[in-house]
Order: sequence, then C-alpha cells, then structure tokens
Amino acid sequence: MKKFMKPVLMVVLSAFLLVSMFSCYGNFALTRMVYEWNGQVTGNKFINSIVFWVLNWIPVYSIAAGVDVIILNTIEFWTGSNPVAMADGEESIQYTELDGTKYELKMTNDAISITGIEGENLGALVDLRFDADSNSWYLMQDGASTKIATMNGDTMDLIYPSGNVLTVSY
Repeated sequence: MKKFMKPVLMVVLSAFLLVSMFSCYGNFALTRMVYEWNGQVTGNKFINSIVFWVLNWIPVYSIAAGVDVIILNTIEFWTGSNPVAMADGEESIQYTELDGTKYELKMTNDAISITGIEGENLGALVDLRFDADSNSWYLMQDGASTKIATMNGDTMDLIYPSGNVLTVSY
C-alpha cells in the first residue's frame, strides 16, 4: 500500500503545482463534451442521472477532467486554443424552447445564428458574429452590424443599446 501511495501522491502534487503555478484554468472542453453527450442520451432526466452516476463510477468524468487539467488546459494556456474546442468550419446545431417558441441555434467558432422554427417568432433570425481583429461580437441586423461585446483578457464589456457598458469577469 505504501508503495502505491507515493506515486499517486507525486501525480496529485505535480498536477496541483502545474495548475497553481501557471494559473491555467482553461475551459475544460473535454469534460464539457462528456457532460453534453450525457445530457443528450435521452430526454428522460432519470436515465440521464443514472448515466451520469455510471460515468462517474467507471471514472469517465474523472479521466476527462484529469486530461483537461494536465494536458488540454495547459496547451490552451500556452497556445491560446484548446485542441478539443470547436475547430474552424465545424458547426454545432442545437434546439431549444422558450415560452412556447422553438428555436434552432447554429454555432461555429466565430458565429451564432438563432432562428425561430415554431411558435410566435417563426422565421425570426438573430445573427451574431465574432471579429478577431477587434476581439468583439457584433449583432448583424438589416445589413448593419452593431457591436454588443468586447473581450478584454479575462473580462468582457457588454454594450447596451443605450451605450452603457457593463464589464463582467469570466
């Protein structure tokens, strides 16, 4: 038992030092992918909960979090991008419902389009685009673009239609 504890302790200590010395928080893309997959297994919250517990018991979540902490978030810290995060040209489509209206969300690494597909806002479109040069998000509407947010390191300035700015940390 003592022989086993020393390597485990060294790995845990090394991981702690790696994270604490470099302030490498990261976005935990792999762990989020496992979580999102778990949420899409069925529409039944009881089955999703059982799958969640099984994935924790097998230690899928622990392994994904460990890979994120030790490898992927460190790569993200030094390079600015996470190898598991959404790549150029990749698209994610999700569906949601709010107040009886169904929406389709199409996301890429630099754009979000929200379209009403059923209900009161059928056909309504909200188009958001990210401009890497200005590090800002823009609302595209009627051929015009309006800046709605600017990324500044670990803060984001949210710009209201009135011109007021709210700075939030993320």
